[in-house]
Amino acid sequence: MSSRPALTAGVVTLLLSLATPSFAQLYTNLFGGYGTSYQTGTNVALVNVYDVDDDCTLDSLKVWFATSQTSASNRQATFGVWQKNPSTTAWTNIWSQTVTMPATGYGNYQWAGPSDSQVNVPLSGGVTYAIGIWANRQIYVGFDSSSASMGNAPWGSGEGYLAFTSQSSFPATLTASINSVSNGGWGERLIVDLSYDDDGDGFTTDTDCNDSNATIYPGAPETCNGIDDDCDGVVPANEADNDGDGWMVCELDCNDAANDVYPGNSESCDGVDNDCDTAVDEGLTFDVDGDGYTSTISCTGSTDDCDDTNAAAFPGNPEACDGADNDCDGSVDEDLSPDVDGDGFTASGSCLGSANDCDDSNSFSYPGGVEICDGLDNDCNGSLSGNETDTDGDGVLACAGDCNDNNAAIYPGQAESCGNGVDDNCNGQIDEASDADGDGFGACLDCDDTNAAINPGAAEVACDFVDNDCDGALHPLEADADGDGYSDCDADCDDGNSAAWPGAPEGVCDQDDLDCDGTTSYDAGLCGDDDDDDDDDD
Repeated sequence: MSSRPALTAGVVTLLLSLATPSFAQLYTNLFGGYGTSYQTGTNVALVNVYDVDDDCTLDSLKVWFATSQTSASNRQATFGVWQKNPSTTAWTNIWSQTVTMPATGYGNYQWAGPSDSQVNVPLSGGVTYAIGIWANRQIYVGFDSSSASMGNAPWGSGEGYLAFTSQSSFPATLTASINSVSNGGWGERLIVDLSYDDDGDGFTTDTDCNDSNATIYPGAPETCNGIDDDCDGVVPANEADNDGDGWMVCELDCNDAANDVYPGNSESCDGVDNDCDTAVDEGLTFDVDGDGYTSTISCTGSTDDCDDTNAAAFPGNPEACDGADNDCDGSVDEDLSPDVDGDGFTASGSCLGSANDCDDSNSFSYPGGVEICDGLDNDCNGSLSGNETDTDGDGVLACAGDCNDNNAAIYPGQAESCGNGVDDNCNGQIDEASDADGDGFGACLDCDDTNAAINPGAAEVACDFVDNDCDGALHPLEADADGDGYSDCDADCDDGNSAAWPGAPEGVCDQDDLDCDGTTSYDAGLCGDDDDDDDDDD
């Protein structure tokens, strides 16, 4: 509700204005003229009357008060609320609280009344109430002289009061007539604190921080709405929207410091979980054709598939004659129409050109070429000429002079074998003696046809250890007759004595020159005058 209806009581008009949301407010009601005090007298009830339009709660009650009484029992005053019977003139007490008023001294006014914790009186809309004070001794109530203007009191202008006299005890029921004073005389100043429960949640405006919302009240469960639901003055941290993206932490905003991160946001290629689904850049990596390479607009993977709709197109794939850029290098069917040998014919399987060169590595082979002796299909007709064979696999074609293409041991350049009666080298001669070293002896007789100094007619040369005359034997001086490893050519001084050779050990009593140094080591003084084995020397 945006405003409250007027509360009226006969000559008393009270205006309550509470903007929504409504909170407990302090209302001061001034009555009477310009006097500064009114003496209650003994056993007098002094009240103001209100017509209440809306349900509310009386939370606080105070009067502008002074007394000259010193005894505590004489300073007692009872505050009360009486409800009027609509069909009679009787007023029935529904609440009261006796208070020992402070000893102020005469003229020393101050606000006094029951503690707020003692006041909690529900008032019903459409009912008339009297609210005031009763005392059994003389006390003074009035209004502050600095607030003498009565026309703008917070509840409305003050026009009068009700005085009920001769109440020897606290009146449970008031029946006296109305007394009023206008523009003069005595009056009273009364503070009434009212609270409302507009939203019906059981909490009034003195504690309900939003009385227009029944889900907001002290102790209410906090919900994810960015509002202080439990009226503790604090909005929970998880109800924050620090980045201003319209999503609170409790609404599963996974990064409240980034306004491009919130549930339901579109994913971007930025390495961030933009939609708060715990996955990063999902749905932004494409391999539609399943070739293992992701498209160029993907966030992850290779991101270099030039055609993600063709599984035969990806980086490094061999080009095929299909009009597509299979290897993603920007060219189509490149290197698939070769003419490597430059004969004007493209290789078989080429995408362009003749595509019928049976051997693109040989410029002599192409459709219509002339057959030559090379063992190749030079005219690309699928067959060789009759003499381009190498039946025996000796590496020489028949057309190249292999005189026996059925024997791999017979071909031009083969060494002629002596005495086999075969033309081994296909030169038209059988067992011919070639003379490679020109010494006059052919290979069949010359034991070394690479050395002109070695042949059957050569003189044997001493000490070169070569069979110079091809007789199978060395020069006699080259022989080691005693088998000691030294020949006459090696300076063996006695080739008949295996104990004698250059450097052999000498015997003490041996007169032979065993070490071939030209002397002996014989000592006559030690061995006697002879060197025989008989012990006949002195």
